[in-house]
Amino acid sequence: MKKWWSLSLIAFSLALLALSLSPRPARAADAESEKLASHGKALRYTLKTAAPTSAIDTGGAAILVKAPLSAVRKLVTSYGSYKTFISSFDQSRVLSKRKGTSEVYLQVPILNGAAHIWTVADMSPPAKDGADEVISGRYKRGNVSDFRARWRLRAVDENSTILKLELFVAPKLPFPPSVVTSQLVRAADKAVT
Repeated sequence: MKKWWSLSLIAFSLALLALSLSPRPARAADAESEKLASHGKALRYTLKTAAPTSAIDTGGAAILVKAPLSAVRKLVTSYGSYKTFISSFDQSRVLSKRKGTSEVYLQVPILNGAAHIWTVADMSPPAKDGADEVISGRYKRGNVSDFRARWRLRAVDENSTILKLELFVAPKLPFPPSVVTSQLVRAADKAVT
């Protein structure tokens, strides 16, 4: 009887060990992904603009995408295709690419199409920032005073990615900062959805 008990205990222990070592499906366990999943659409936000500071806040939006990180990255870095999937863009094209940095021309209508703002920006290659991949866009020239874009991508599991865009544009025209900020938030929302 003792031998049977010992063998049963060993078999049970081995079964527990096998279960503990077996791969489990990843789970969206962090608070941010759960919040975005429960929201069901893009979550809009603003950030104080820094370096240099501005009265215009940076507009942002975040969403949980049901796609692997690699697929989301491929879409975000398809700069020449922005006009086909981001409705606010009239034009988007890659002018050059050197050492992973893309020089990109972007044009957006304003004032119900009465005017356009455009910029040429350097878009950096994806870089790690903690758990995130970050792709940054910086103003080179255009008919605006400044342009900054920051895409953030983070894999939640093998089939889900958190996608964020933080966008700042300082127009040369004297628009009230609150009006510009609200447009930036709306544009970021459109871009991530």
